[in-house]
Amino acid sequence: MGLTRYIIIFLTASLLPSCGFRTEIVAELAGGPGPAVVSKVMPLAAMPGDIVKISGQNFLASKNLKARFFLTDGSTQDVPLSITDRNSAFFVMPEGAGLGMRSVSVIERKSTVVGSFNLIANQKNNKLPILIDEQSEICNTKEYIDINGDRKTGIKDCKC
Repeated sequence: MGLTRYIIIFLTASLLPSCGFRTEIVAELAGGPGPAVVSKVMPLAAMPGDIVKISGQNFLASKNLKARFFLTDGSTQDVPLSITDRNSAFFVMPEGAGLGMRSVSVIERKSTVVGSFNLIANQKNNKLPILIDEQSEICNTKEYIDINGDRKTGIKDCKC
């Protein structure tokens, strides 16, 4: 009998968080959607004109969602998001993002950040690979673009 009480108390305690969660979902459906949330970006590298898809939750056109690129010169560039449905959106990779790793924030309305991610910006005329490895890990016979968009040559001696 003591064990039965313990199991019932444990079961009741484990149900409480889900009851709170269910209440939150009901309130969200009744009172309108919560803030947008970003969970996935595809592809992780893009050239100007490429479509970049974003998955998440609570994407609504009324929130004026946009992707804000942080450029190497310290400036930002905003690109509007097109809402596919409540859980997905996309944007067209802009001209001017340059080469290399770029930090991107998804902005709701004027300035609320609802997600951020890194995206590798490429250019159509770039013939070199963009690598995120350290220069010391890349063979000294290989030219590449580093995460900052600079052209480099590896320094690792790869002679066999």
